[in-house]
Amino acid sequence: LVSRRGYWVSREGVATPVDPAWDPQGIIDGIALSPDGKGLAVGLIRNGKTDIWVKQLPTGPFSRITFGDTSSVRPSWSPDSREVLYISDRGGSGVGAVYAHRADGTGIARPVVSSKIDFGQVVPSRDGRWLVLRTSAAAAGNGDILALRAGDTTVAPLVASPASELYPTLSPDGRWLAYSSSESGTMEVYVRPF
Repeated sequence: LVSRRGYWVSREGVATPVDPAWDPQGIIDGIALSPDGKGLAVGLIRNGKTDIWVKQLPTGPFSRITFGDTSSVRPSWSPDSREVLYISDRGGSGVGAVYAHRADGTGIARPVVSSKIDFGQVVPSRDGRWLVLRTSAAAAGNGDILALRAGDTTVAPLVASPASELYPTLSPDGRWLAYSSSESGTMEVYVRPF
């Protein structure tokens, strides 16, 4: 889903701008609300390249936190809302290495996962003990879902099959993993214990 504006949508379906004065001046492709509700990380496409920006809520500044020649995509937040995790798109295919950068834009990006695998998504658990990762949909397995425990160096498969497994997310209590899969022949949402 891409958009030129950010909106809050009520349970009744009423959409209101996140900040009426905010004009991202690009296309939003990926969005994540911080756990503390004070920041919005977005992948913003400008001039054919995507960078990660952070909008302070409700009416604060909009600051770019990634720079360089490669695109940065699919932001997510650390459990303490201090860092934004993202994929550094090495080759323009939407997958690559996982990095983290301070949400306030200070410091330098740091690699989060040491792996030769290209990842397409990273989802940290709210307790900070796990990272759920999705591999490239173009790689063997068509996109598998893996997990990495904090302090470990080896990723373990959670959902790995010939089907495409995409869009992993964890429940707020960390007990459930939801994802989309083509296992049945059509993309459907699955939920399983985590």
